[in-house]
Amino acid sequence: MTLSMKKSVFAALAVLAAVSCGKKEGYLTVSGECPADSVFLFTISANGVEFAQATDNGQFLIKGNVDAPEYALLADSRILPESSMQVEMFLEPGDIVVTPSSDGGFDVTGTPANDAFVSYRKSTAELEPIYSEAYMSGNQAVIDSVLEVHRSISVDFVRENMDNYAGLHVLQGVSDEFTDEQILELLGLCPDNLKECGLWKQLSDDANNGISLKKNGYIDFSQSGIDGKSEISLKSVVEKLGNKYVLLDFWASWCGPCMGEMPYLKAVYAKYHSKGLEIFGCSLDRNEEDWKAAVEDGKLGWIHVSDLKAWNNSAAKLYGVRSIPANYLIDCATGAIIATDLRGEALEAKLSQLLK
Repeated sequence: MTLSMKKSVFAALAVLAAVSCGKKEGYLTVSGECPADSVFLFTISANGVEFAQATDNGQFLIKGNVDAPEYALLADSRILPESSMQVEMFLEPGDIVVTPSSDGGFDVTGTPANDAFVSYRKSTAELEPIYSEAYMSGNQAVIDSVLEVHRSISVDFVRENMDNYAGLHVLQGVSDEFTDEQILELLGLCPDNLKECGLWKQLSDDANNGISLKKNGYIDFSQSGIDGKSEISLKSVVEKLGNKYVLLDFWASWCGPCMGEMPYLKAVYAKYHSKGLEIFGCSLDRNEEDWKAAVEDGKLGWIHVSDLKAWNNSAAKLYGVRSIPANYLIDCATGAIIATDLRGEALEAKLSQLLK
């Protein structure tokens, strides 16, 4: 578990073909010092492989062109789980330099986004040992305090860096700290070259989708129930006689914060189910056994569905889910989504107001 608590994307990354030599508009170089024999550059938009053989004194140089800035990963192995070095960076026009840092890692500098991200990482680095110690000892008060400081630093960084890709990258990790309207406002501050990025378009689409949900009401979908015998539609639960409110809850057995919410969900379900509350849990699990074990062992007695496609879950995409846990409280009488991301005591407070 890391401070950012963002999901890992490394396994989904393809490999960059950085083979161009001409200095076009998006020309870039990635150079630096690496103790390995060779380095590999991974990026989402890649369609091939390019590696730079390290020289005798450990120097490497990769040249290429980019149409728009994007996230990348420099590693010392073609197979990421086997690599001992993984360096985050942002590919953008300019000369990007990778150098060993005093903490045993690497700094990436030379372009606006990379310079800004080095500053961001240094501002949060001192929180890491405090968080690790608290996590190992189970000191939840310190954990919450550190996470709050980290969120504050991240939010401030986003507001000050929407002119470079680092701002977009951090915004993706703390998007739940902003309303959809605020996200669109922030995205509007980006220069035109950032608006060509896949991440900018994804964040924009998700925010617009969220606004549409609030305006037009819930979107129906069907997925397999936990018994595996039939599919269950959200509409059938919303329209079921006696149900007044349905909490659509996106979660996964592998998600620590999700499992941390389960005691709250069990409490409100026990208290308000007889008064008209139903929970429709949509799992972003991939492993069926893990999903079923979490439901059975946790005695989570509400409705559960999944397509077992993890982050490719069709319903999660439909609702623009950017992180989990995520939930949507649906008014069965109107189909409107009247609240989102109610956690802990906030969920109890809302339901006590609605179901007195």
